[in-house]
Amino acid sequence: MRAFRSVSVALLKRFLSTEAKTFDQINQYLDTARLHPTGQHWVDNLIVPTLLVHQFERAEREGDILLKQLTIERMMKYFFLAGHVQYARYLTQYLLEVDALSDEDKVDLACRHHDGYWNAVSAEQFVEQTAIKIGKGALKGMTLFADLVSGLTHFPSWCT
Repeated sequence: MRAFRSVSVALLKRFLSTEAKTFDQINQYLDTARLHPTGQHWVDNLIVPTLLVHQFERAEREGDILLKQLTIERMMKYFFLAGHVQYARYLTQYLLEVDALSDEDKVDLACRHHDGYWNAVSAEQFVEQTAIKIGKGALKGMTLFADLVSGLTHFPSWCT
């Protein structure tokens, strides 16, 4: 992703270096670039997908479920175009389920290992990381709790 971001920045460097741009100005610039067949190729196949991936990473790390939902909606056509029908199918179901949740329930979809930290992970990844952390995951024997390694079935209070 760093390489894609570097190429995208190089392509947009002259436009972005003059002053701060609004979303509408960036869209207008990209629409102008799409008028030429080569520009359309660069914008549609490199710049926009790269920006979407970085926007998705930002939404995941900040725990912003609404931004994540919007980004996934924008990414859907790329999954269909790339032939990743399973991703597109399950993400469609995910979007429908998230859309049906209330705002209070959407907040619970982003988990943080420590209160106050900005870095969030998805609920599925949180469960996996926690399972590995307490020694019940694929890395048996590598845990923070010595009594789990010795064979005891004791769980810390925060796991129950």
